[in-house]
Amino acid sequence: VPGLMLLLAGCGGGGSGGNVNLGDDAPTSAQLILADPASPYAETMIDCILVMDSSDSCLLQDLPLLAQDTDAPTVDDILARTVVSHDWMATRFRQYLETAPPEMLPLFKALTAVVIAADIRPSQYSPYSGAIYLDAAYLWTTNAEKATISRDPDYRSDFGDDLNFVPLYRYIKDGDFAWEFYSLSGTETRSIADLEKSLSALLLHELAHANDFFPPGSIVNLDSGRTAWSTTQSIFAERASTVLRNTQPLNSETWFGLAEVLFIGTASTASQRLLSALDVGIEFVNDGANDSYSYTSQYEDVAMLFEEVMMGYLYGTGRDVLFTDQPLPGEEAFCDGYIIRSGYRDRLGDAVVQSRAELVLQILLGESDVSRYLDGFGPQQELSPGGTICNVEDIGIAQPAGVQERKLLRPDTRRLYR
Repeated sequence: VPGLMLLLAGCGGGGSGGNVNLGDDAPTSAQLILADPASPYAETMIDCILVMDSSDSCLLQDLPLLAQDTDAPTVDDILARTVVSHDWMATRFRQYLETAPPEMLPLFKALTAVVIAADIRPSQYSPYSGAIYLDAAYLWTTNAEKATISRDPDYRSDFGDDLNFVPLYRYIKDGDFAWEFYSLSGTETRSIADLEKSLSALLLHELAHANDFFPPGSIVNLDSGRTAWSTTQSIFAERASTVLRNTQPLNSETWFGLAEVLFIGTASTASQRLLSALDVGIEFVNDGANDSYSYTSQYEDVAMLFEEVMMGYLYGTGRDVLFTDQPLPGEEAFCDGYIIRSGYRDRLGDAVVQSRAELVLQILLGESDVSRYLDGFGPQQELSPGGTICNVEDIGIAQPAGVQERKLLRPDTRRLYR
């Protein structure tokens, strides 16, 4: 599957390999620049982050993990491992890192590099290079910066359109969306504070992959004479995703099949096209996932659990998972075209989901007691069916008096961009 490594690693949940394809317009070495020209890896970094298969993976002595150089990375350390397609991306990334919660920085130790470019979509992690690749749409603040970014849609945008339901989600805080959505086609500007939460959610997801492939407990014993790829293979059994799959696996064959349709692009079957939003919601809540995307692979299962826990811990967010009817033709762009048939808030309040998240945190963070990360989550709530994605319980946004325009569906409510 192109793109996400799909991920990374063997889409479908069982493998330990992966496909990397940054798209036909992916950056080349001629289009990329170092955020820090004085980086000690200036001679090797760009070549090493452009590898597309296991045979080209660089030796760790040529581009080591950040943890092999320092146990407490600084913003400067991370910028010395950053490659961008435009100078402004390095500037914004530095500003983000300087204002983000300090708990974010240690998570970068499992990386060899960070790549930010105008033509990366979707964002992804590659075990061939040990780097993360970020869509620059998460970092712009001005219209001039926005103008440099590709408008190409995510290649997965129409996957699952022939199903009878749509899986949606959103982060919430204080009875509202946890952050505003800013379109690439709009004329709004934004601040670093405006983009912080959405970028943090993305980074927590991709950094979860990195720390899954290179768990903290394994880094002290790494052989710099091996490639990044061969090293990840040698510690397959130590990965959080492997341990989780072997001890507390997901079980819904229905959802494993649906994830292939929704996120990988497999053709749907007649029986899948008969499933309603209520059917799939019931199937979902009776298993241990916190998101439908978790069924794409063992790696996405881990990344979704880690992302939601850490967003709640760092920012006090909650999260809704919603299953709506497929909108009628012509209604796809509007939020009131999506009728909710089943929905759940704070899946981490479910005992099974929380147990799985606890295991993931212990391995990815290298901590035995992770209770403080989970203590803030209340019990799971079932959301009332029948409403629209515009207005669900206490997180609806009321239209101002006299305004008749229909509200558009926020594109970031669909799980397509990780």
